[in-house]
Amino acid sequence: MTKVLRRLVLTSILAALAIVFGLLVKLTPGLNLEFPNGGSVFGIYTLPLVIIGILLGYKYGILGGLVYGTVSWMVDGYFIHWGSIFLDYLIPFALVGLSGAVFKDKALKDVKYLFFTFMLAFLLRWLCHGFAGVLFWAEYTPEGMNMWIYSFFIYNLPYVLSSSIISFIAALGIKKQLILLTQTLK
Repeated sequence: MTKVLRRLVLTSILAALAIVFGLLVKLTPGLNLEFPNGGSVFGIYTLPLVIIGILLGYKYGILGGLVYGTVSWMVDGYFIHWGSIFLDYLIPFALVGLSGAVFKDKALKDVKYLFFTFMLAFLLRWLCHGFAGVLFWAEYTPEGMNMWIYSFFIYNLPYVLSSSIISFIAALGIKKQLILLTQTLK
């Protein structure tokens, strides 16, 4: 099996794992806890997408994120404007995969860089969802509330941050296995 084919297979497996994690959270009683304004408390689907970028680089990270974003959009089906498909699904998850590649070599060697990787994933995803809320979902802002504050801080911050923190903690738990996996990919 060629190197590219192995990388595509691993990207597919990890993107599928992110999809399964997302579905498990939605369909499992007790895990499907949502914040009052939406978004899951236990969104661990960030983990496999970041791992793609860490292990395989930015091209595969972006590809895995696009696959996850596309399937998530098809399963959720929430959009009111074609632009929200890009800012709520495709771009944020592609950027989550890309963020894994930013500190690629350092992320598994130093916990500080692993933390920076997940915080970058959080920041990029949060900005995309926040702007989507302002641009496409502003009409759902509660009366008398600033749409910027509502979209960025009240609606999107809690669930995007919790997803990133839970995924970071899980990454710490499997860090040794990821190091071993990087050695087999060379």
